[in-house]
Amino acid sequence: MGPLFLALAPSFARPAAANGFQENPLKRVRLVVLEAGNPGPAKVAFDVELEAGWHLYWVNPGDAGLAPDARWTLPPGFAASPLRHPVPKKFVQSGFISLGHESRVLLISEINPPPTGWPKGPWEAGAVLEWMACRESCLTGESPAKAAFPPSATALNEGRELAKAFSSRFPRPFSESGLTAGRGSAVRSGFGWRVEAAVTGSFAAEATEFFAYPVEGFVVQNAEVAVRGGKIVCPLVPSRGSGAPPPSAVRGVLVVAGQGYEIDVPVASPSLDRKLIELISRR
Repeated sequence: MGPLFLALAPSFARPAAANGFQENPLKRVRLVVLEAGNPGPAKVAFDVELEAGWHLYWVNPGDAGLAPDARWTLPPGFAASPLRHPVPKKFVQSGFISLGHESRVLLISEINPPPTGWPKGPWEAGAVLEWMACRESCLTGESPAKAAFPPSATALNEGRELAKAFSSRFPRPFSESGLTAGRGSAVRSGFGWRVEAAVTGSFAAEATEFFAYPVEGFVVQNAEVAVRGGKIVCPLVPSRGSGAPPPSAVRGVLVVAGQGYEIDVPVASPSLDRKLIELISRR
């Protein structure tokens, strides 16, 4: 399962079937073939339907929670990519910010064959989706699913229609946004850094939200992440000591006029020499 955010999370999470507890917040989980591959990678998706009021987590779950993960059973030499998420929704409960998905969500993965190529006969992609779902409290669980290859014409057509219906929920390349992002700057803020990056262009005023991907070595201050005055603002606190230098880049999803765009913001070194900061952090 993905990284755990906030040490308190396990105290309110329990297995869905623990101690006879039968409630399952996931109505249905199935593995759907979106593209058959051969040539190119195959593309599959966990098609997850949730009960009303429950949500799964995004790749950055927010202040608490666990991002879903998959354990794959594939033919020898095959490899599956990390799960690709739609643009998340923000949930606020008891002062905590969670980022995730509700109702129905597709989590997409690409399956790549070994250098020897695709199997000549039928084969199967099996997986177990590990998840945490929350409402007033949280449950954890595992949901098995599988997909047959090559898919039938009916199954492939269904997958393609599903991909088409959900395509607008997934982030697009930033180059398609019509905007330009400047190099980010890092400014000291308390024990951490506030990364800011200007966004310009005719649609800059319609940039309304920014969802940061996890930043290695830092905790994203999700409650303070914002788009203000034509700038992306992303406060970060080092997870290992306050003297750590800022990250070299911040990645995330910028929402412009309701559509998400993946953006990679290089962060310029602060005025204090980075090497000096590193020396201070080691003391």
